[in-house]
Amino acid sequence: MSPEDFLAGLMGSRDDFCLAAEALDATGQPFCLIGGPAVNHDVEPVITLDAGFAIVSAEGVLAALRAHGFEAEGHPHSINARFPFEPPLNTN
Repeated sequence: MSPEDFLAGLMGSRDDFCLAAEALDATGQPFCLIGGPAVNHDVEPVITLDAGFAIVSAEGVLAALRAHGFEAEGHPHSINARFPFEPPLNTN
């Protein structure tokens, strides 16, 4: 099972988790999902506002996340990334 398939299984569709996995995979650095989403993979529904990844090296990660549409900023021991959310237009 690919990382993308695993993460799509968490939410039932491709979404920002999958985009994050694709970005991390593009760096060639080994990584894994950690925290609640990782341990609750077999539980439905999984609802979370964030996810954590452990990565071997940060080399290329900021650029890869940004190339996949994330707003990302580097810190000494972490990288914070957010996928911009655009609420649907109100048609009323």
